[in-house]
Amino acid sequence: MIETILKTSLDSATVAGKIVVDNLIKDEKFAETCTKFLDAQNENAKKTVDTTCEFGREFYMKASSPEFYSAATKNMQDSMKTFMGFFNKN
Repeated sequence: MIETILKTSLDSATVAGKIVVDNLIKDEKFAETCTKFLDAQNENAKKTVDTTCEFGREFYMKASSPEFYSAATKNMQDSMKTFMGFFNKN
């Protein structure tokens, strides 16, 4: 859902940018370069949206999993045993 909203917003901003380029830049070669830049910027921003949303979904799935906290707790306990064992030897 959020991906669709963000991508639609990006497309709208790109279209707005192209309208500005078409109306204000009279040099055709420069206008073409500006349009290519806007398209590239839009494509990269959409990839960023995809990657960020994928990361968010994966993080949520991991962080909301009881196994995640069980493993983290066990790892912390094991680390503390090792740490305390070091001091108990002396």
